[in-house]
Amino acid sequence: MDLIDHFSCYTHLPVKLADVASHIVETGAVDKIYRYAVDVDPAILRGIFRSYHHKPPYAPGGQTVAEVIYSKHLGPFDSRFVQCKEMLHAFDSESHMASRMEQVEQLAEDIIVPLDVLMRLRGLPSKQVLSDNGKVFTALAILLPRDFLDEVRPIYQAGRVTVAQIAQLAQVPTPYVRLALRDDWQELADAL
Repeated sequence: MDLIDHFSCYTHLPVKLADVASHIVETGAVDKIYRYAVDVDPAILRGIFRSYHHKPPYAPGGQTVAEVIYSKHLGPFDSRFVQCKEMLHAFDSESHMASRMEQVEQLAEDIIVPLDVLMRLRGLPSKQVLSDNGKVFTALAILLPRDFLDEVRPIYQAGRVTVAQIAQLAQVPTPYVRLALRDDWQELADAL
């Protein structure tokens, strides 16, 4: 994905979410992105993406507007990660979006079940579930860019920096930092 390539050379962290949003708009995926924190329990809603075509009366053309809505009760690192992940849905094709009410309800049910359990229970997951899960890895590749990881991994392996310190610097939750520090992470990121 062009977005991962764009941020892969970043070594000065944290990657700014405004930069991610600007790049998504520059690529033409959407015309505007708004991000809103709402007062909802994160066990019910961590984040959601929606887009729509806005055309004021008597105006030619119009714009595609995206909204990222996330729980204001998330910790700061979780909030950044959720917002980044949700913004990436601007690149989803129509077939990967849950646009009908029954698709939205099914997606809401399915995303609370771990992907491997879902596959055992129901077989292959929907395109919407796969898209939602895949955005986790893409968001991680953006917020912990390749060149930064190339610099920090040897220092981490030598024991001179901890996962918690890297998480603090990148402002990313520690479980995701652990994933990105794995030796096979770059192979997975390259496959995105």
